[in-house]
Amino acid sequence: MGGSLSRKFDEAHRNGELLLCDEFAAKNLNFIPPEILQEMIKLAPHLKKLELCHNKLTRIPKEIGLFMALEKLELASNCIKSLPAEIGQLKSLKMIDLKGNNISNSPDSRESVPAIPSDIQGCTSLQMIEFSGNQLQSLPKEIFTLTSLVRLDFCENEIVSLPSELWTLTSLEYLNFSRNHLNNIQFSSPGSLQLKGMTLLDLSQNLLTSIPKSLFPAIRTLKVLDIKNNYITQIPAEIGELNLLDIFDASSNRLVTLPNTIGNLTQLSILNLSNNKITSLPEEFSKMISLQQVFLERNRITQLPKNIGHLVKVEMLDLSHNELKSFPSGIQSMKLLKELYLHSNDIPFIPSDITQLKELKQIVIRNNPLRNVPRKITETKVSVIFDCLSKVQSMDIEDMQNEGKKEEIA
Repeated sequence: MGGSLSRKFDEAHRNGELLLCDEFAAKNLNFIPPEILQEMIKLAPHLKKLELCHNKLTRIPKEIGLFMALEKLELASNCIKSLPAEIGQLKSLKMIDLKGNNISNSPDSRESVPAIPSDIQGCTSLQMIEFSGNQLQSLPKEIFTLTSLVRLDFCENEIVSLPSELWTLTSLEYLNFSRNHLNNIQFSSPGSLQLKGMTLLDLSQNLLTSIPKSLFPAIRTLKVLDIKNNYITQIPAEIGELNLLDIFDASSNRLVTLPNTIGNLTQLSILNLSNNKITSLPEEFSKMISLQQVFLERNRITQLPKNIGHLVKVEMLDLSHNELKSFPSGIQSMKLLKELYLHSNDIPFIPSDITQLKELKQIVIRNNPLRNVPRKITETKVSVIFDCLSKVQSMDIEDMQNEGKKEEIA
């Protein structure tokens, strides 16, 4: 390996720098001999990216600290349990990828050295840390001093709480804590605190029952909020502070009502509130005029806001598995609607003005107590649906009561 390594480095070194070294990636290595790293630093003192991912490494030699120009260190998919203290010597390091390792900070851990050494505070240029797929039970306190951090990914760990110190990292833009054991979010910073670049917060698939209302004013620039698959019973009114939000997923929780302030989310394009216990929507719901996809299936909704037709940009609307007593009034104003799902409700008839939906391609109304359907709908084969709904490709109106009696509606 030494000769080929030398030639590879020599060719790149003639230009005064080396941007990439993947010589050790996916080599099934159990360890990296220190002398190899010493040779590398002699041949490539300007090495900026080192890939050691997809091996069986259990530790990283302390000689890693020699790579003073290193900006990216990729250690994903190994068996690493801890980092050497010398990691703190990498003043130029911007990204470290540790996903899919064996890093743990359990109180019962028998490791004699900390998984994340306090020396990591020396990595003052660090912007991105990937810790997903490990066994961390709490956030390493050492990261709270890394004020340049932009991206933190801790998904698929065993973290139970987010400490208030996390929110003092005001450069953060991306936070992923999905698939942990979160049951608590601490936020006690002063109201003036602003994470001015925060765009994504993923807290999905945890054990949360609430979100601190004081958190929302601090993350006003948020564009994606994912809190699905938790046990949240209420959305704080302060969510209205997130007026740049584009995607909001609160599906599979225990929501019964929504705050009126949800209408302030005028930039929202995708809303998923499916699989909750929502019984009604506030009238302010109709103010979210940028909505394009709306998922409300598997709730207990009996009727929609009277101005629901103001949502003229909606292309997909799923109201299936609710308790609607009639075909929702106002839907006919959604001129861009392409997909409409109303199955498994209590709708007795389809109004003739459904034909105003010229862009409709799919409509599903099965499992409703339909008593009459416009003759134009029932007498035409799906492949050549009547002229006024010429773009329909799929229509499902099965399980109609008194199917032999189809009345024409003027």
